[in-house]
This record gives sequence, C-alpha cells and structure tokens, in this order.
Amino acid sequence: IDRAMDISKLERDNRLRLVLQVMDPESAVVEMHAQCQEKGGTRGGRGGGKQSGKVSIDQWLQDVPKKLTGVSTSMDVKHCFHNMFNLMTARLSPLDRMSDTINIDLDAAKQRIDGAFHVSVSEEYHASVCLFLSRLGKVEPACRCDVTPAEREAFLAFGSSKTALDNQGSGIELTQLSKSQIAQITQLDTQLYAHARTRFGADIKDAGLECLLMKRH
Repeated sequence: IDRAMDISKLERDNRLRLVLQVMDPESAVVEMHAQCQEKGGTRGGRGGGKQSGKVSIDQWLQDVPKKLTGVSTSMDVKHCFHNMFNLMTARLSPLDRMSDTINIDLDAAKQRIDGAFHVSVSEEYHASVCLFLSRLGKVEPACRCDVTPAEREAFLAFGSSKTALDNQGSGIELTQLSKSQIAQITQLDTQLYAHARTRFGADIKDAGLECLLMKRH
C-alpha cells in the first residue's frame, strides 16, 4: 500500500466517484504468490523482479507478516512487494499520514464499500462489466440475457482473452496447511468480501442482470 492510495484524499474531491473491485481472498493470495514467482514480477521488494528464487506457497505464506495494526505503508516483505495480510481491508482502511501507518479497520472498509459508486467482483467478470455500464446509463446489447456466452465474451474481453477466472495461480493445488494459513491472514478480508458480494448482489438485482451471475456451488 502506497501513500498515493490515500482514499480519503480522493473522497474529498467531489468530482471523483470511487469504483472498487474485490476478489475472493483465497484466490487473491494464490494469484499474488504466482505473480511473485514470475521473473520481472512483483517479488523482491520495491525494485521488483529480483532473482530471489522460487518459493513454495507454504513457505511464502509462513513469511507473510501476521500483525493487525500499525502496518507500514511500504509493505515490503521477504518474497514479494505486497503484504497479503488482510490486503483488501487494509487498502480501504484509514491512513495515518503522520505515522505513515494503516490501522486496519473493517467497519471503515465496509463503509467505503457501501459508499462506492460501483463495486465489481472479479469472479463475476461479465456481470461486473455490464453492471458498470448500466451504472453509467449505457445500454449494451452484449449484456442482454438472450446473448450467448461466446458473444458476450467477444465484446467484454476488450481485446484480451484472459478473464478473472484465467489467473496465473489457478493451477496451484492448496494443501490443508496452505488453506489454514490463508484463512489466518484473510479473516477480515473474508468478511469484507462477503459484505461486498451482498452489495454487488443487490446492485445486480436492481439492474435486472441476475441472469449474468455465475452459478455458485
């Protein structure tokens, strides 16, 4: 988290509206681990791309800081730039610019979800894009319920064949240890994600776009 991400400063500008995107916390951690293993990626601190070698997800998770308050905004950690400890909640929590720290505040993060102009869910890529267009007052034929998934993808991919479901970490099989470690560092993010999905679901229903939602098992 960088000082430039002080959301409160953006909120004071009445010309701006906050658009947020959330991701399933477990998937977000797995994706970040995959990115941190990429040459030239986000591992190795602010410089990025340092040759620190491959690290298993179990070892990577063991080295993630597990503290609740006073998180440094530099967020440099051993194997990667990003500290994944409740990252979504931290990014939406108040920033103390005097001490350059973030005190993770779940209630404040939920309030920002509630007050945002638009909230997207990574796992609901098509529905999120169509909802955003609807919020802007745009009527897009590709968002109709009678459009085939292939036709919708052709429009909504915006020139990219990758979607949120095509992430780099999708091939990793998590052990019970990994799942337990991820649950430990995403307790608040899991609650925030559920809150965001409730907001998202209500917005989707109001926009009449429920037909675009992925079936959840």
